[in-house]
Amino acid sequence: DDEGANLIPQVPLFDVLERYNGTKYTDVLKSGYQQRKRYSLTRLPQFIIFHLSRFTKNNFYMEKNPTIVTFPVKNLEMRDYINLTGTGETGFPTEEEVGEMSVKELREILTRQKVNFADCVEKSHLVDKVKDEILETFVTKYDLLANICHDSPPGQKKEGSVSPLEAGSYRVHVQNKATEQWYEIQDLHVQETMPQLVGLSESYMLIYERQKSAKEQAAESAAALHTELYNS
Repeated sequence: DDEGANLIPQVPLFDVLERYNGTKYTDVLKSGYQQRKRYSLTRLPQFIIFHLSRFTKNNFYMEKNPTIVTFPVKNLEMRDYINLTGTGETGFPTEEEVGEMSVKELREILTRQKVNFADCVEKSHLVDKVKDEILETFVTKYDLLANICHDSPPGQKKEGSVSPLEAGSYRVHVQNKATEQWYEIQDLHVQETMPQLVGLSESYMLIYERQKSAKEQAAESAAALHTELYNS
């Protein structure tokens, strides 16, 4: 800036995830050959771990990319990054598109999402299964569980002889789910922090958990009620 201070660039996590939208090509070098590839997610697991590659090693030193990757603490929407059909198209098909799919395509979708369709005899049964088990109940939003940060030593220059991995320190942000309070932990030091600060930290690894569906929430409530009645 005008005062000569170093400005740290910021980029949203969604910009980083564009690589996995099924349409953007990435140049990769494999077995000595240059290739172009597209990436997409075939299913959404219960947990997603994002590893932000910050360190680049060359012949002289280990260089760290200080870019701040901003991210949501709640409601990370992954709907646009999942490839249900295996065709390279990301996002969810409409009910009309599901009805026009072949039996093979319907079975592939259910298999990818690990949905049991042994009781489906007719194509209409498969269509209903996809609509009921995926389109209507499939959860695509995630909440942050933990955030691991790496801090370089103050005044560390990229030309320095000390590796930032060896000289730096790590912090972790975790949330108490019962109170929804966030904490910052570094060694034995624990202090409260705000979610707004968590989402603007120099993250190295992000751990997200998929939100529970209405069916899962109902099952948990029923189990908790059963336990309460049993203990009383």
